[in-house]
Amino acid sequence: HLLSFEQMPDILYEDADVIAVNKPAGMAVHPSHGHYQDTLANQLAYYFRKNTQQVEIHSIGRLDLETSGIVLFARHRAAAARLSRQREDGRLQKTYLAICSGIFAEKNGTLNGAIAPLPGSLMKMCVSKDGKPAVTHYQVQKQYMEAALVRLTLETGRTHQIRVHMSALGYPLAGDQLYYPAFSDTKIKRQALHSHRLSFSNPVTGEMLTFTSPLPCD
Repeated sequence: HLLSFEQMPDILYEDADVIAVNKPAGMAVHPSHGHYQDTLANQLAYYFRKNTQQVEIHSIGRLDLETSGIVLFARHRAAAARLSRQREDGRLQKTYLAICSGIFAEKNGTLNGAIAPLPGSLMKMCVSKDGKPAVTHYQVQKQYMEAALVRLTLETGRTHQIRVHMSALGYPLAGDQLYYPAFSDTKIKRQALHSHRLSFSNPVTGEMLTFTSPLPCD
């Protein structure tokens, strides 16, 4: 199945140990229910096959289906293990950009509510004292009439972390139908979240690497 999706990925960077790819909104990272062949992993499998390479890729973190931007993959198990450690101890840093609804009272802050599955829901998460620790830093880049462009950095990588934290703060993401079903502006048709910047050191050479992905038009 992985070899049947003949479309090349948008590669931002590649070396012998890692590959960074720009994911479009609406594409899953890995095959799952409803997305068996049209995924980022399928694209990479096709890319490596075209280049007659056999590579066992490992994603270092994932993005939700509707979230766009940078996804990092390790090209072998040793690199995956080392990058996972960088992610856990904060040396691997990701910055997101989002459009959040509302007028912010504070232009920057830190959110540290623990996150757990919402009881009775198959998909939603919530802030809960029984959840896993989660830390999100936010900074308003530009305030508009009814929403703001916000820069977010994560110390942890919990499921839906940004979406849950910003919703709990009272500034849910524009277009997020799961956590903000009342959103009705037709200009934004998906959750307005983008993986904008990634910084880490090459797991073998130690070279510091930083990549950015500009905001997509939508």
